[in-house]
Amino acid sequence: MLGSAIFFYFMRRDRDNEKRTPLFWFFTPPRVSKVTTDPMTGLMGKSPACPHTAPCLNYILKGTAQLFGVGCAMTMLRTILPRILTPTKALKSLKLSHMKLGLFFGGYIGIYRLVNCLLCRAHGKDSAMYALPAGFLAGAAFRASPSTPIALAPLTSTLQILGSWGYQKGMISEKWPLVEILYCLCQGLLFHARVMHEDVCPRYIINLMHTVTRNK
Repeated sequence: MLGSAIFFYFMRRDRDNEKRTPLFWFFTPPRVSKVTTDPMTGLMGKSPACPHTAPCLNYILKGTAQLFGVGCAMTMLRTILPRILTPTKALKSLKLSHMKLGLFFGGYIGIYRLVNCLLCRAHGKDSAMYALPAGFLAGAAFRASPSTPIALAPLTSTLQILGSWGYQKGMISEKWPLVEILYCLCQGLLFHARVMHEDVCPRYIINLMHTVTRNK
């Protein structure tokens, strides 16, 4: 939850950067709105201070529904495709537990948007600081579908943003390939986990090494 809060904060700060850091994440928060207005209560209508164009409630529900559908679709496809030649068995293999990833995706975005809109409306202005409580509370949705790769993604992406800022401000020499070094260290850690701690190693790394080594 703390990692999610910090990550959202840095993402919002990075939106105002002319050279935005390319990130692989399923949601990018909007740019901080510069508009100020009188404080508002509730969620009906739209506050001019909010960083979106649709009414707040529609904005929250639309994002929640879209990401919930994406999460469920990903899990269902992963379950059905290996059994596509036997459609009946494929459909029978679907369970309510396959909605967990959808609950995480939808809850994560829904909680973040809800908290951010409430803060914008209550203070009559937007701020990157709102990403801290919004991102922290959104991290609670992670309990719906715990995953080590997803848990580590905010941390590595935050380091990527900080590294990018360091290069742009001249704090880090361009001769130092920190991104490549970080990538090598992370991959080395994953391969170490595959060999020495298979019980906690992400499944995709196990499958990757099986493919590369032809199951040897």
